[in-house]
Amino acid sequence: MSKDLIAVRIVHDFVDKVEPLGIEYMLTGSLAMMHYNFYRMTADIDIVIELKQEDATPIINAFEPDYYVPHGRVRDAIARKFMFNVIHQETAFKIDLVIKKTSEFQQNAFERRKKVDFLEKKFI
Repeated sequence: MSKDLIAVRIVHDFVDKVEPLGIEYMLTGSLAMMHYNFYRMTADIDIVIELKQEDATPIINAFEPDYYVPHGRVRDAIARKFMFNVIHQETAFKIDLVIKKTSEFQQNAFERRKKVDFLEKKFI
C-alpha cells in the first residue's frame, strides 16, 4: 500500500476517534493541500488540535492500543502549547498533533475552518 493510501486510512481513523470526543481539530499540511489540488507526497499527517489537560486521558485512550502514544509528552505538549505525535503501530505512520496556540493568527485560522468532503469523508 502506498504512503498516500496509508495516510488516507490513518486520517480517516483519526477523525473516527476524535470527533466522538468533541475535540476540535484542523487538518493542515500536505493532506490539506491536496483538497485544493496541490498534490504533495506526505510522510506524516499534520493536525492542529485544541486540547485541554482534561482531554489528555480521553485522547490517549482513544488511540491506544493501535497507536504508540507517549503519555507524558501528551500532557506536557498540552501544558506548553507545543506538539506531540502518535504513531500507528501497524504501519509506523505518524500523526503530528500541534496544540492550538492562543495567538490571533491561530484563533483566526480555527474560526475560518470549514468541514469539507475530501478523501471520501468529511474533514475539518
